[in-house]
Amino acid sequence: MTTDPMTNCRSVLRSLAITAAAAAALCSVSVRSADGPAHFAVAVNPALVGYFIVSGERSSGSARKKALKLCGEAGGTDCELIMASQGGFLALGYSPAGNLRFVVESTKERAATAFDQDCNAEYGGVCSLGQMLDLSSRRQISEISGPRRFAALAFGIAKDGSGEQDGRVWLVGGKATAAEAVSTAMQRCAAAIGEGNCGNYVTSGQTHIALYRSADGRSGGMQVNLSQQLVIGAVDKICKQDGIRCELVALAAALDPREQEYDLYRMKGVPL
Repeated sequence: MTTDPMTNCRSVLRSLAITAAAAAALCSVSVRSADGPAHFAVAVNPALVGYFIVSGERSSGSARKKALKLCGEAGGTDCELIMASQGGFLALGYSPAGNLRFVVESTKERAATAFDQDCNAEYGGVCSLGQMLDLSSRRQISEISGPRRFAALAFGIAKDGSGEQDGRVWLVGGKATAAEAVSTAMQRCAAAIGEGNCGNYVTSGQTHIALYRSADGRSGGMQVNLSQQLVIGAVDKICKQDGIRCELVALAAALDPREQEYDLYRMKGVPL
């Protein structure tokens, strides 16, 4: 979380595998009604894609307790608070990489602007805004899209500063934990080209992965976004910016079980 005189609370959760102490964000917004300040709390369960919001409560303790109870009723035992404070307007949604992002400001307009500005500064694009809430209003929200599943990619990295890189990518999806996804992908990469020559990337939730290559087979890459349409659009944008013709080699959802090898330098794809 960062704060400044014009920003009441901004936070980004890069992974939900965090402790409550590390993730709790205490903000400085205060909205007072006839019954006193309105309190809110946001809880998550790392095993689920989504969040739980309670707002408009008369005390911080009540908001926190109800948010955790709401989360627990969804079947989770590892619920934790990620945010708790007083009033304001909450803009909450997901980044292209599937990270939960939220901004609290004193007005709806400032919250929307800050949400977009923060996303653009970090990702160079637009995040998906899921909720815009007046936190002084009494409400309880359970927003769950399903169990969280993880996907990992292992890939060859340049050797000895030569710039030469293996074009193969090992994609593993649908795993219950990030560690399992990364371990499985890295094992397959290490068996092929040696562990010291492998890097990895992990994503989760509702994200989709696109693997692509240049039409001449001299380069390749990957993009992650919240839908097939968005991730294909991201690939198309990059290729046009680089002035190259690209082919789509693979599309995969993070939640889909798979273990597969792709060679971006040799496998032909679908022209974009």
